[in-house]
Amino acid sequence: MRRKIVDLEEQLAEATEKIDSMVQVLTTFMKQSGQTNQEILSQFQDVLKALPETSATTDNQRILEKEQRLNELKIRNKLRKEAIQKWGALPEEDRTITLKTGLFSFKKEEDHNKKRSFIEDYISEHLVDRLEKEYDIQ
Repeated sequence: MRRKIVDLEEQLAEATEKIDSMVQVLTTFMKQSGQTNQEILSQFQDVLKALPETSATTDNQRILEKEQRLNELKIRNKLRKEAIQKWGALPEEDRTITLKTGLFSFKKEEDHNKKRSFIEDYISEHLVDRLEKEYDIQ
């Protein structure tokens, strides 16, 4: 798996170099032709759509997408555990609701809706930052 990742990274570097050179050619062409960015972009997209996809490219893309999904799930699970710990550290009055069980009796019970919302909000607030931190993305 690690070798496959190294191979993919090499292919990605080669593709990035090709794209960079294409951008330079395109920029030069735009300056010489006087066409608008939108016209050039439209023509470029048409060319890209016409290029055939190789099975190796699609297989590599699928592998990368699966790895990305797996990594995101791992981080989501870590964040969920953190959120549950933080939920448990909240004062009891913030985590519970009081239910009437009889004419003069009441009991406190965990507010499951509030807990679920707390966990989802925690994950949403921290997911992007954690992904960037874990994978050194700027």
